[in-house]
Amino acid sequence: MQSEGTAFDQEFWNNAYVEAGTPFESEPEGLLVAEVELLTPGTALDLGCGMGVNSMHLAERGWQVIGVDWADEAIKRARATAATRGLDIRFEVADAGDWTPPHQFDLVVSTYALPPAGEHRRRVIQTAAEAVAPGGTLLMIEWDRSMAHKGFWEESDLVSVDELTASLGGLVVDRAELVEIDFAKHRASESSDGHEHVSGEGEHAGKHAGHEAGNRWFAALVRAHRAVGE
Repeated sequence: MQSEGTAFDQEFWNNAYVEAGTPFESEPEGLLVAEVELLTPGTALDLGCGMGVNSMHLAERGWQVIGVDWADEAIKRARATAATRGLDIRFEVADAGDWTPPHQFDLVVSTYALPPAGEHRRRVIQTAAEAVAPGGTLLMIEWDRSMAHKGFWEESDLVSVDELTASLGGLVVDRAELVEIDFAKHRASESSDGHEHVSGEGEHAGKHAGHEAGNRWFAALVRAHRAVGE
């Protein structure tokens, strides 16, 4: 997660990647895999890409990918792994809040990468939304505010479904849900009660769910698109 003015800043993440003797991101985000499965490959932007696991998943399925992250060590590892796997992915070290995309993309993704609430977060979301081409898709998956009770984050580090949907001016929201995560398997729970549909009460529902369920993990998932002709 990119974060400004908290413990989760650029230095924190660089140190985290350096100190991890082996990569701690090994599988693509399960929700992303499911959401993009039926999309026609084109150009893709992975904001806050970390070591590029999602970027490489997309590239292996025919997408032309640019991955951006502000942790030098993460990008170094991403480039090395992509080269080993024979994948042509452009990885850049940059703060997504200040970085200007070279063009618009058919797919823009951001998973667990937003900075804390404030101007920096607003700029990152704006970058993501403006980078979506007409007919293109934006997919954002972030830890829900209900996760603050676990003690890893401040509430301001996290988001709600309502906050994300309200921030995507110019895009049409197709899906906005609070989704329960099977954290042990790092994928969305496929049980019948694994998804809570949220409409206008994302923050309230998230807090209630997290409070009631102890060890359960919840993410805010928003998928949107830019209408053709805009």
